[in-house]
Amino acid sequence: MKHIEYVKVDYKDRRPTTEFPARHGPDDPITGIKQMWFERGEPARYFGLAPNDADLTTPGIIREISEADWAKLIEQRREVRLQELAEHRWRIETGGVILPDGSRILTDRESQAQLTSAYQSLSMPFVESIDWKAADGWVTVTEAELRPIAQAVAQHVQACFKAERYVSEQIAAVEGAEALHGLDISGAFGKELENIKEA
Repeated sequence: MKHIEYVKVDYKDRRPTTEFPARHGPDDPITGIKQMWFERGEPARYFGLAPNDADLTTPGIIREISEADWAKLIEQRREVRLQELAEHRWRIETGGVILPDGSRILTDRESQAQLTSAYQSLSMPFVESIDWKAADGWVTVTEAELRPIAQAVAQHVQACFKAERYVSEQIAAVEGAEALHGLDISGAFGKELENIKEA
């Protein structure tokens, strides 16, 4: 297979989208391309593998990519996948946690900071109780009442980072564009997170 960069072409008239929009819908410039990833733009540029016998002078093919340049692109893509993983972890980390009693606790960064501060004030103890504005109104909580909530949030946040670490190690270890492209980040993260929480 040949490493290539290309753009889509019009399904009927075969003009590349660098010249005209694909009025009849987009298509690959040649058959048999295995798309690895794309980069947004006007038009979007695609990177993939073409059959060895493909005619790379066909309109829509931007260039054949050397092995050395392809290796550099893979490392850049690896960084993109790590960033996708970090963004996914952040969404899960800050998306809240459900306690065993069914109540939902906010875990955005501000809520984490407020909870940590409140728990430290109670555990020092600077104060014996704290007035807390909960989702359904005001409550007064003691250290004993806040401890399981603080513990659940801390365990949730730590599990998210631990899962990110495991999946980032998978991303670092995977070889080749196909394996890197095919890695299901959200699925791998979810599986690791579940394993951590069950342990």
